[in-house]
Amino acid sequence: MDISAIHFVKSDNGINDSSPVISDTLDLYLRLKGKDKDKTSIRTANRNIEYIIKVIGNKPIKSYTSNEAGEFRDWLIEQGMSYSTVKRIFSSVRAIINLAINEFGLNIFNPFSKVYLPSFHNVNVIGVIPSEDLSKIQSICKEEDDS
Repeated sequence: MDISAIHFVKSDNGINDSSPVISDTLDLYLRLKGKDKDKTSIRTANRNIEYIIKVIGNKPIKSYTSNEAGEFRDWLIEQGMSYSTVKRIFSSVRAIINLAINEFGLNIFNPFSKVYLPSFHNVNVIGVIPSEDLSKIQSICKEEDDS
């Protein structure tokens, strides 16, 4: 191929991608849905998108792949996050991207929607404190007058 015609070759690297970058989808999400969310939800959405940008980049949403979404999942697990945390993060990311897909009328598949999330065996179960132990604690507190 003549090098002068190289610009006619279709590139799949997202440079000519007209879909919004992930940070812009977060801005859209917060603008449209942030008014109904508490500060914790807004902070969580920001953090989740920051994770994506850190791990796989701030790219047009059309250019993310399922493989990259899997890399993101693996990174979350490597950070020591629990199964429920990873599941929550993916749920948040899917919602943010799905809103952008619908708002911009994009005919694309959300690559974060069908990523397999393995169940972990390191789940910590929170035990129940027996009522007699609670009674002992309450009486000690009353003796110490912790009011």
